[in-house]
Amino acid sequence: MKIPHSFHLGAHEIKVQHVPRLKDAYGMWHEQKKLIQLVKPKPDWSDNFALQVFWHEAVHAMLEHMGRGDLSEQEHFVDGLSEALTQIHLSMRDA
Repeated sequence: MKIPHSFHLGAHEIKVQHVPRLKDAYGMWHEQKKLIQLVKPKPDWSDNFALQVFWHEAVHAMLEHMGRGDLSEQEHFVDGLSEALTQIHLSMRDA
């Protein structure tokens, strides 16, 4: 799957930006800017890993949008949900 350059969440456009590096993270959600930053994938990363990082940050965005910052702060919850979304996405088949 190609990671999008942007998507809509409610009335907001969420931009997705690829950056050379982030401090201690593969991705970062910036609520005020409505921006997800992702580290440019390394050659040894699987496509699935890069996709899971995207979904991880998208889950942060969704939870904050829903007013559930308390859940967004629980990284184990965000990881579990993003891994499930990645698996669903990768296993989808056309009808």
